[in-house]
Amino acid sequence: MAKTSTKKAEEKVENAVVSEPVEKQTEETAQNAQEAVSDAKPGEDKLTISRSELDALIASAVASALANTAPQIVQVAPTENPVVLLFLGGIMPGSTVTLGELGNIYRDGGTLTVSKDAFFSKLNGTAEFMLRTRQLIVVSGLTDEERERYGVLYNEKELLNERTYGRLLSYSPEELKTIYAALCPEHKAIAAKAFRTAIDNQDGRVTEAKLKLLAKADKEAGIKDSTFKAMLAMFAPETED
Repeated sequence: MAKTSTKKAEEKVENAVVSEPVEKQTEETAQNAQEAVSDAKPGEDKLTISRSELDALIASAVASALANTAPQIVQVAPTENPVVLLFLGGIMPGSTVTLGELGNIYRDGGTLTVSKDAFFSKLNGTAEFMLRTRQLIVVSGLTDEERERYGVLYNEKELLNERTYGRLLSYSPEELKTIYAALCPEHKAIAAKAFRTAIDNQDGRVTEAKLKLLAKADKEAGIKDSTFKAMLAMFAPETED
């Protein structure tokens, strides 16, 4: 009769839902086993199973639950030697910038914090290209020597930062010209992309006065084919150079 009771306990354990959290399933497994040995029909011996048999059933259920539980990937910011990366590339809302094993950035102007070890060992081709074109900026976390090694030793005012990029369309024409004139070619291109997107979206912050001054800044810098001159022609066709 003891074998009959043990068999009933095993059947209830095997029928447990393995997709539930392990702790909850373990508790239910013990309860199922204990209920099984008390379910004997009239006339059957209600002999309980041994503690070792019960422990074996629970251990089996835990192993089954662990085998059927999908791993959860959690991106945790490092607490030591953090390197902060900023993406300024112009992506649509809801898009994701995938940087391989480094992680993901989920919005334009978003940041990602990784360990220095990860930055050195997990840079992929996409991330390296974004660093070269300065769509991906190393905000902090590297020494000047390390920055020079990876081509991310920036000069003062040559880059858009998170604040200036976010407010790019809101600056006055004169403020905008001052900021734009100091930028490196890569970030001039990023600024031009932001304005072109804003024109396509009929953003009222783009004005003829701003486009004129930005086109003038390009002319003063010796840039013959100014993107802003072309935008100005689209924005205000009657405007003369």
